[in-house]
Amino acid sequence: MNLCVSGDRIPVIFEIEADPAVVCSTNDDNRRPFAQIDELSYYREAEVLFMLGSIFLLNEISLEQSSRDVTISIIRMTLCSDHDSDLKQLHDYMKNEYRSEETDLFSLGDVMYRMEKFNLSEKYYLRRLKELPSNNRSLGELYQRLGMVANAKGNYDTSLDWYQKSLEILVSTHPSDHVEIGSTHNSIANAHRNRGDHVRALESYNQAVLLFKQAHDENNPSMAMFYNNIGMIYDQEKKYFKALDFNEKSLAIQEKNLPVDHPDLGSSYNNIGGIH
Repeated sequence: MNLCVSGDRIPVIFEIEADPAVVCSTNDDNRRPFAQIDELSYYREAEVLFMLGSIFLLNEISLEQSSRDVTISIIRMTLCSDHDSDLKQLHDYMKNEYRSEETDLFSLGDVMYRMEKFNLSEKYYLRRLKELPSNNRSLGELYQRLGMVANAKGNYDTSLDWYQKSLEILVSTHPSDHVEIGSTHNSIANAHRNRGDHVRALESYNQAVLLFKQAHDENNPSMAMFYNNIGMIYDQEKKYFKALDFNEKSLAIQEKNLPVDHPDLGSSYNNIGGIH
């Protein structure tokens, strides 16, 4: 095996346990087969091709030494079906959360943002912005997305400018307790927090909480995010009792709304453990 190591990077090997019975047991349109393609491979290597959308259960990640004393990361996974009893609830939740009704520049920007390809995300959003008339109702949501990208890139002042544009449109076109207005206040708070302005951040977070309380009940999933963000500020200010209180509120709401395997639950447990 030829290993190429550069800087602080290490080689990775995926060991996948793939049972054909997993595919054969599924008879609907969600079947994602795999096949050995040795005869089709240009290099005549033992290759297995998995269909896009295949789901794998992560079993273990370990570091091992090769015969040339090179550290290799071994990632061991098992092929699963969409109907795996332990994963179906999480799969259905994530599928519903990220599904878009149509593929356009807006949805492409969303995908790039989730992949942390922020320059590409910004490119698609700006192209979409040029297409929209100045009175289009979706401008507020688009400005919100551009603010998120600027915030992720560390351009906090630019981010706040986009958020303010979004807020002005949303306030003029929606009821005062509309959820998008609350979400925008949360985004504004995130930018203030990243700039180190905790006072303004808390003001905006509390405004988001107030608006969501007016529009929903205390157990709305977005409330968990708001409480978590407030807890982060109090943790940074070393006000640990307040931080713990808001993180526990966040976790309680998540446990009522999220599947047991959702990664956000793990993050919340980690936050609470860090405060203790």
